[in-house]
Amino acid sequence: MGRRRKDPKLLDAKGTFQKHPEFRPKGFDPLAPDPKPSISLKPPQRLSEEMRALWVELAAKANPKSLVSEGDLQLFEVFVGLTHKMRNGQSHNGQQLISLTTRFLPTTPAIAQTAVAQPVESKLTSFLRRKAEHDARYNALSKDEKSAITKNEAQKIDDHLASVAAGGPTGAERLEAALAEAAAKRAAKFN
Repeated sequence: MGRRRKDPKLLDAKGTFQKHPEFRPKGFDPLAPDPKPSISLKPPQRLSEEMRALWVELAAKANPKSLVSEGDLQLFEVFVGLTHKMRNGQSHNGQQLISLTTRFLPTTPAIAQTAVAQPVESKLTSFLRRKAEHDARYNALSKDEKSAITKNEAQKIDDHLASVAAGGPTGAERLEAALAEAAAKRAAKFN
């Protein structure tokens, strides 16, 4: 049996579709809610009252993606029967119960994947959002406030240019000096 496919939301959160856009499923929307099962989750009438109550309990906890067809309902009925046997102390097939539990109920890895699957904001989106917020704040200022900001920025530029003209260090020279100082500290630490 082949491996189960990874959830597209998890792949999107990991950035797979940015590197390989051809892998993105058609019509995929990472913000869309998970699909609801298209089948009825009501317990079958042939089950006892106790098993119907167990059916309702397990169906409430079940992963909605795992119950999408009639075949899934038949497996779910087997799962309910095995869980009922286990709870009543009767003999049961433990391996099959574990397999069905991982299929229908959210396990720790599935919960971790769901937590990771939240949309991750890219650096570009983050920058554009912050720029839009900055522009909105700037546009909300009065004309006098805008001119004061412009004058302050112009003064900073003039001060920097005067410092460079007077023989002060440029930005690149200050960076080189900081890197040399850090390298000297690192060398002193190991000597």
